[in-house]
Amino acid sequence: MDNLFNINTAAARLDCHAETVRRLIRRGELQAVKVGSKWRVSETALAAYLNAHTVNATETKSQNETSR
Repeated sequence: MDNLFNINTAAARLDCHAETVRRLIRRGELQAVKVGSKWRVSETALAAYLNAHTVNATETKSQNETSR
């Protein structure tokens, strides 16, 4: 079974603010489960979010050059 992280720990792993994690959950961009009254984010959900939002540095460079 995956590790489940609270909002603050998930935020630390994503290097963002806890409110950003809450916003991602509300928007459906980050999967989470509610345990009682608290949200928990699985290790798999964090990895999936990071994989979906990872940009190759060469892609970013070529996109910037074409937008000029």
